[in-house]
Amino acid sequence: MDRYKDSREFIGPVWEIVDFIEEYFDKNLKVAGGSMRGWKRGDFPEYPPEALREAVINALTHRNYFDPSEVQIFIFPTRIRIKNPGNFPPGVTPDEPSHKPRNPLLSQYMYDMGYIEKYGSGINRIKEVCSKHPLVDVEFILKPYRTEIVFTKKTISELDEIDDTIIRLLKSTRVSTSGELSQELGLSEVSVLKRVNKLISTGHVIRIGSGPSTKYSAAVIFENQE
Repeated sequence: MDRYKDSREFIGPVWEIVDFIEEYFDKNLKVAGGSMRGWKRGDFPEYPPEALREAVINALTHRNYFDPSEVQIFIFPTRIRIKNPGNFPPGVTPDEPSHKPRNPLLSQYMYDMGYIEKYGSGINRIKEVCSKHPLVDVEFILKPYRTEIVFTKKTISELDEIDDTIIRLLKSTRVSTSGELSQELGLSEVSVLKRVNKLISTGHVIRIGSGPSTKYSAAVIFENQE
Protein backbone atom coordinates (compact mmCIF):
# COMPACT_ATOMS: atom_id res chain seq x y z
CA MET A 1 0.00 0.00 0.00
CA ASP A 2 2.92 2.35 -0.67
CA ARG A 3 1.11 3.83 -3.67
CA TYR A 4 -2.52 4.21 -4.64
CA LYS A 5 -4.43 6.04 -7.35
CA ASP A 6 -7.50 6.98 -5.38
CA SER A 7 -8.69 7.13 -1.78
CA ARG A 8 -12.25 7.82 -0.68
CA GLU A 9 -13.95 8.01 2.70
CA PHE A 10 -17.71 7.51 3.00
CA ILE A 11 -19.46 8.82 6.12
CA GLY A 12 -23.16 8.77 6.95
CA PRO A 13 -26.01 6.38 7.74
CA VAL A 14 -25.18 2.77 6.90
CA TRP A 15 -27.69 2.56 4.03
CA GLU A 16 -26.28 5.71 2.43
CA ILE A 17 -22.73 4.33 2.65
CA VAL A 18 -23.92 1.17 0.86
CA ASP A 19 -25.36 3.29 -1.95
CA PHE A 20 -22.19 5.44 -2.17
CA ILE A 21 -19.96 2.38 -2.47
CA GLU A 22 -22.25 0.73 -5.02
CA GLU A 23 -22.12 3.90 -7.15
CA TYR A 24 -18.32 3.99 -6.85
CA PHE A 25 -18.06 0.37 -8.01
CA ASP A 26 -20.40 1.04 -10.94
CA LYS A 27 -18.25 3.95 -12.13
CA ASN A 28 -14.82 2.42 -11.63
CA LEU A 29 -14.99 -1.30 -12.35
CA LYS A 30 -14.61 -2.70 -15.86
CA VAL A 31 -17.13 -4.54 -18.02
CA ALA A 32 -16.40 -7.53 -20.26
CA GLY A 33 -18.17 -8.90 -23.30
CA GLY A 34 -19.98 -12.05 -22.25
CA SER A 35 -22.08 -14.76 -23.83
CA MET A 36 -24.30 -13.93 -26.77
CA ARG A 37 -27.85 -14.81 -27.62
CA GLY A 38 -28.25 -14.63 -31.36
CA TRP A 39 -26.11 -11.66 -32.45
CA LYS A 40 -26.63 -9.56 -29.33
CA ARG A 41 -23.77 -9.48 -26.83
CA GLY A 42 -24.54 -9.84 -23.13
CA ASP A 43 -21.95 -7.85 -21.18
CA PHE A 44 -20.96 -8.77 -17.65
CA PRO A 45 -18.92 -6.82 -15.06
CA GLU A 46 -15.42 -7.98 -14.13
CA TYR A 47 -16.71 -8.57 -10.58
CA PRO A 48 -20.28 -9.71 -9.80
CA PRO A 49 -22.12 -6.66 -8.39
CA GLU A 50 -24.59 -8.75 -6.38
CA ALA A 51 -21.74 -10.42 -4.50
CA LEU A 52 -19.95 -7.13 -3.89
CA ARG A 53 -23.15 -5.55 -2.61
CA GLU A 54 -23.83 -8.45 -0.21
CA ALA A 55 -20.24 -8.32 1.06
CA VAL A 56 -20.42 -4.57 1.70
CA ILE A 57 -23.80 -4.83 3.44
CA ASN A 58 -22.54 -7.68 5.62
CA ALA A 59 -19.39 -5.76 6.52
CA LEU A 60 -21.32 -2.65 7.58
CA THR A 61 -24.26 -4.40 9.25
CA HIS A 62 -22.46 -7.13 11.16
CA ARG A 63 -19.19 -5.37 12.07
CA ASN A 64 -18.11 -4.87 15.67
CA TYR A 65 -19.06 -1.26 16.43
CA PHE A 66 -17.22 -1.35 19.78
CA ASP A 67 -14.01 -1.54 17.75
CA PRO A 68 -12.98 1.95 16.50
CA SER A 69 -11.49 0.45 13.30
CA GLU A 70 -13.17 1.21 9.98
CA VAL A 71 -14.57 -1.00 7.27
CA GLN A 72 -11.94 -0.91 4.52
CA ILE A 73 -12.21 -1.78 0.82
CA PHE A 74 -9.08 -2.20 -1.30
CA ILE A 75 -9.30 -2.47 -5.09
CA PHE A 76 -6.17 -4.06 -6.58
CA PRO A 77 -5.53 -4.96 -10.24
CA THR A 78 -6.42 -8.62 -9.66
CA ARG A 79 -8.60 -8.60 -6.54
CA ILE A 80 -10.95 -6.68 -4.25
CA ARG A 81 -10.49 -7.05 -0.49
CA ILE A 82 -13.23 -6.02 1.97
CA LYS A 83 -12.20 -5.92 5.65
CA ASN A 84 -14.36 -5.24 8.68
CA PRO A 85 -13.66 -5.35 12.43
CA GLY A 86 -15.14 -8.33 14.23
CA ASN A 87 -15.31 -12.07 13.60
CA PHE A 88 -18.24 -14.40 12.99
CA PRO A 89 -20.40 -15.21 16.04
CA PRO A 90 -19.72 -18.57 17.73
CA GLY A 91 -21.12 -21.46 15.69
CA VAL A 92 -21.33 -19.44 12.46
CA THR A 93 -18.84 -19.99 9.62
CA PRO A 94 -18.80 -19.28 5.86
CA ASP A 95 -19.49 -23.00 5.32
CA GLU A 96 -22.38 -23.04 7.81
CA PRO A 97 -23.91 -19.54 7.85
CA SER A 98 -26.91 -18.77 10.02
CA HIS A 99 -28.70 -15.69 11.30
CA LYS A 100 -26.96 -14.60 14.52
CA PRO A 101 -26.63 -10.84 14.06
CA ARG A 102 -24.04 -8.99 16.12
CA ASN A 103 -26.22 -5.87 15.80
CA PRO A 104 -29.86 -7.08 15.92
CA LEU A 105 -31.50 -3.64 15.68
CA LEU A 106 -29.35 -2.54 12.74
CA SER A 107 -29.86 -5.90 11.05
CA GLN A 108 -33.64 -5.60 11.40
CA TYR A 109 -33.57 -2.01 10.15
CA MET A 110 -31.52 -2.96 7.07
CA TYR A 111 -34.00 -5.76 6.42
CA ASP A 112 -36.94 -3.35 6.73
CA MET A 113 -35.17 -0.93 4.34
CA GLY A 114 -34.82 -3.69 1.75
CA TYR A 115 -31.03 -4.04 1.90
CA ILE A 116 -31.09 -7.52 3.39
CA GLU A 117 -33.31 -9.82 1.35
CA LYS A 118 -33.40 -12.86 3.59
CA TYR A 119 -31.82 -13.56 6.95
CA GLY A 120 -28.78 -15.82 6.75
CA SER A 121 -28.72 -15.97 2.96
CA GLY A 122 -26.03 -13.35 2.19
CA ILE A 123 -22.96 -15.59 2.36
CA ASN A 124 -24.55 -18.36 0.32
CA ARG A 125 -25.64 -15.77 -2.22
CA ILE A 126 -22.07 -14.46 -2.52
CA LYS A 127 -20.70 -17.97 -3.10
CA GLU A 128 -23.46 -18.86 -5.57
CA VAL A 129 -23.02 -15.69 -7.66
CA CYS A 130 -19.22 -16.06 -7.76
CA SER A 131 -19.46 -19.72 -8.76
CA LYS A 132 -21.44 -18.67 -11.85
CA HIS A 133 -19.13 -15.78 -12.76
CA PRO A 134 -16.49 -16.71 -15.38
CA LEU A 135 -13.72 -14.51 -13.97
CA VAL A 136 -13.94 -14.39 -10.16
CA ASP A 137 -13.33 -16.61 -7.13
CA VAL A 138 -14.22 -15.64 -3.55
CA GLU A 139 -12.43 -16.41 -0.29
CA PHE A 140 -13.44 -15.76 3.33
CA ILE A 141 -10.54 -15.04 5.70
CA LEU A 142 -11.36 -15.12 9.40
CA LYS A 143 -8.95 -13.46 11.82
CA PRO A 144 -9.39 -13.15 15.62
CA TYR A 145 -10.53 -9.52 15.41
CA ARG A 146 -11.56 -9.02 11.80
CA THR A 147 -13.21 -10.64 8.81
CA GLU A 148 -12.08 -10.34 5.20
CA ILE A 149 -13.80 -11.24 1.95
CA VAL A 150 -11.48 -11.39 -1.04
CA PHE A 151 -12.74 -11.45 -4.64
CA THR A 152 -9.89 -12.63 -6.88
CA LYS A 153 -9.73 -12.82 -10.65
CA LYS A 154 -9.18 -16.37 -11.82
CA THR A 155 -5.68 -17.09 -13.04
CA ILE A 156 -5.16 -17.33 -16.78
CA SER A 157 -1.55 -18.56 -16.58
CA GLU A 158 -2.58 -21.88 -18.11
CA LEU A 159 -3.11 -20.25 -21.51
CA ASP A 160 -0.48 -21.37 -24.01
CA GLU A 161 0.59 -20.31 -27.49
CA ILE A 162 -2.28 -22.14 -29.20
CA ASP A 163 -4.81 -20.44 -26.92
CA ASP A 164 -3.27 -17.07 -27.73
CA THR A 165 -3.48 -17.90 -31.45
CA ILE A 166 -7.16 -18.80 -31.15
CA ILE A 167 -7.90 -15.46 -29.47
CA ARG A 168 -5.88 -13.60 -32.13
CA LEU A 169 -7.69 -15.38 -34.98
CA LEU A 170 -11.10 -14.63 -33.48
CA LYS A 171 -10.16 -10.99 -33.01
CA SER A 172 -9.38 -10.78 -36.73
CA THR A 173 -13.08 -11.57 -37.47
CA ARG A 174 -12.15 -13.56 -40.60
CA VAL A 175 -12.38 -16.73 -38.50
CA SER A 176 -15.48 -17.46 -36.43
CA THR A 177 -16.30 -21.21 -36.44
CA SER A 178 -14.60 -24.24 -34.92
CA GLY A 179 -14.12 -25.65 -38.44
CA GLU A 180 -12.28 -22.54 -39.58
CA LEU A 181 -10.14 -22.57 -36.45
CA SER A 182 -9.35 -26.24 -37.07
CA GLN A 183 -8.11 -25.46 -40.59
CA GLU A 184 -6.00 -22.51 -39.45
CA LEU A 185 -4.41 -24.40 -36.55
CA GLY A 186 -4.04 -27.81 -38.16
CA LEU A 187 -5.80 -29.45 -35.22
CA SER A 188 -8.88 -31.66 -35.07
CA GLU A 189 -12.16 -29.89 -34.46
CA VAL A 190 -12.60 -31.83 -31.21
CA SER A 191 -9.27 -30.48 -29.90
CA VAL A 192 -10.20 -26.97 -30.97
CA LEU A 193 -13.57 -27.14 -29.22
CA LYS A 194 -11.93 -28.23 -25.94
CA ARG A 195 -9.69 -25.19 -26.05
CA VAL A 196 -12.49 -22.85 -27.09
CA ASN A 197 -14.68 -24.06 -24.21
CA LYS A 198 -11.83 -23.38 -21.79
CA LEU A 199 -11.44 -19.86 -23.18
CA ILE A 200 -15.20 -19.32 -22.82
CA SER A 201 -15.01 -20.32 -19.14
CA THR A 202 -12.22 -17.79 -18.51
CA GLY A 203 -14.07 -15.00 -20.28
CA HIS A 204 -11.70 -14.71 -23.28
CA VAL A 205 -14.12 -16.06 -25.90
CA ILE A 206 -17.88 -15.77 -26.34
CA ARG A 207 -20.24 -18.20 -28.05
CA ILE A 208 -22.72 -16.92 -30.62
CA GLY A 209 -25.76 -19.04 -31.40
CA SER A 210 -26.02 -22.80 -30.98
CA GLY A 211 -25.90 -26.05 -32.94
CA PRO A 212 -24.29 -26.26 -36.40
CA SER A 213 -24.48 -22.49 -36.84
CA THR A 214 -22.44 -21.76 -33.69
CA LYS A 215 -19.83 -19.05 -34.09
CA TYR A 216 -17.21 -17.65 -31.73
CA SER A 217 -15.73 -14.24 -31.08
CA ALA A 218 -12.99 -12.83 -28.86
CA ALA A 219 -14.43 -11.17 -25.76
CA VAL A 220 -14.03 -7.42 -25.39
CA ILE A 221 -13.10 -5.81 -22.08
CA PHE A 222 -13.52 -2.07 -21.75
CA GLU A 223 -13.42 0.56 -19.04
CA ASN A 224 -16.54 2.15 -17.60
CA GLN A 225 -16.49 5.83 -18.46
CA GLU A 226 -18.77 8.72 -17.65
